Amino acid sequence: MYGLIIRFRAKPGKRDEFIDVLSAGYQNMEGCHSYIFAVDPADEDLIWATQIWESHEAHDLAINRPDVRACINDVKARDLLIERELRVVVTPVAGQGLFNDGAWRPERS
Repeated sequence: MYGLIIRFRAKPGKRDEFIDVLSAGYQNMEGCHSYIFAVDPADEDLIWATQIWESHEAHDLAINRPDVRACINDVKARDLLIERELRVVVTPVAGQGLFNDGAWRPERS
């Protein structure tokens, strides 16, 4: 499993528009268990993106798809964003919805 947590800061008042533009390109990606955009209730310009992937390789394959690359490089999305403030790599190991059958768990290092 491969996970990412990314914090974006949108330009003032542009958070929802940024989410709309960016989320349009992140659909039906093979190897993606979860890709969620969340707003921060304490800061109206922050967006959190949490991702769970089958592997780092699955993530790399997905972000190199032409439709996803177009979304990442979208000028409109970049114009709505101040910066990507934080990127954390994690290894998901348990949780509701992560392993639906309950049969397999990755080894924890």
